[in-house]
Amino acid sequence: MQGKAGSTKNRKDARQYIQSELAADLKAHIVTKAPKARVFAMPGRTRLAAMLRKDLAEARHKWLQEAIDDPQQCAQREQSDFLAAANHEGEITDFHSLRHTCGSWLAMTGAHPKVVQTVMRHGTITLTMDTYGHLFPGQEADSVGQMRAMLVGAPEELRAAGTDNAAVEDGQNQRSARRSVQNAKWCVQDAKRCDKETVGRDNDAPENDRRKRLRIAKLGEQVRDDASGDESSREGT
Repeated sequence: MQGKAGSTKNRKDARQYIQSELAADLKAHIVTKAPKARVFAMPGRTRLAAMLRKDLAEARHKWLQEAIDDPQQCAQREQSDFLAAANHEGEITDFHSLRHTCGSWLAMTGAHPKVVQTVMRHGTITLTMDTYGHLFPGQEADSVGQMRAMLVGAPEELRAAGTDNAAVEDGQNQRSARRSVQNAKWCVQDAKRCDKETVGRDNDAPENDRRKRLRIAKLGEQVRDDASGDESSREGT
């Protein structure tokens, strides 16, 4: 919503931000009005506070009626000062308190202080922080923790730097296990390749040039004929 300079406190044009649901309701309401008709039938200035308190009383009555079937809940609501014109501390509801509620809720949602300043149309950020600074969520611990990630880097790099001994050991063990598995795979692949190359060479060689492959003999097994009586052997040995 755009506010003209003549109707603002600082006499400057201002933009008032509202929720999309409210904007849709206002649009549907304005469609039913004549081009020059007032959007709302507002009472005189001296009766605005009375209108607000009347609306509060009606809203509180409906809120209490919602719990009429639950005696315990109904008793708790009656003791509460929710939607009451005055609370237990004697504070009275007025239009300015609605403005303060808006700023307080914005701060509690974690909105950036500059956003709160813009919505509340404060002239300086100092006014915003002095009024609502105590309501902003405590982010000191989170902010200090984020400095480490910004300066050092990703979590993997932190573990590599030795900031967490347990994490370093776990990472090293995992990497060692992966290397062992990979090395085993490479050994199997090399053995298979060597077998294929050996078989290929044996098949390609001439019949009389093929060499016998070594074989481990069993205990007591005769692997070749006795050559002690061979004439070609020296002195028959």
